[in-house]
Amino acid sequence: MHSEISPAKQAHLNGVKKWLATEPFGKPIRLPNGKHIVAFKTPRTDLQWKSQNLSQKDVVDHYSNEHSLNVRFIIDLTNTDKYYEFEA
Repeated sequence: MHSEISPAKQAHLNGVKKWLATEPFGKPIRLPNGKHIVAFKTPRTDLQWKSQNLSQKDVVDHYSNEHSLNVRFIIDLTNTDKYYEFEA
């Protein structure tokens, strides 16, 4: 008996594999005005691999300790709230 995985489930699994293979922190990009922008892995609560998740503190600590940068803003460009648990 052979069970097929739906295209939606396969797409999700492919996304998870890519997410897991991605480095958690990108290299800072220096802008002409001397400021920096950085990219980092978006936390996902739908994964069983919780050890791969990053908190905002992890991001701030990494760029402060590894690159001597003061992170002042975190802008989420994922356009969804499904990966986060918000606290009031």
